[in-house]
Amino acid sequence: EAYQDLIYVLDASRNAIFVFEPTSYGSNINQAVGLRYNGDETKAVAVWKKVLEMDSNNEMAYSGIGKAYLSSGENKKAMYYLKMGVNKEYYSIAYKRYRNELLRENLSWILTAILVGSILLRVSRRIIKSRIRRIRS
Repeated sequence: EAYQDLIYVLDASRNAIFVFEPTSYGSNINQAVGLRYNGDETKAVAVWKKVLEMDSNNEMAYSGIGKAYLSSGENKKAMYYLKMGVNKEYYSIAYKRYRNELLRENLSWILTAILVGSILLRVSRRIIKSRIRRIRS
């Protein structure tokens, strides 16, 4: 049973009740989860970073930071943290959003390059064909 951040455990074999209190590590994780649940992503990121200072391999912290960045539209940052957190589901979402963002930003350049390339290809074919005709005649 939990009450006011304390966990009470009844041990029937020892006929005793044990009271556990969370460590600062556990408290930070609980706080970060609560902040994200309440929609305060910015504060949650700060707390998750504290968790990473204590345990640089905490996948939950990386995922929490990645989800916060994803929510705020910072897809490239989200991809990094979600990859570190081995969160394939949200990484895929961040990747798709980042890819679409890049396409939107560069679509005009891409289409222009394709158009110019196809025009150059057609012109070069005509030039080659005309030179071949001159050589044959």
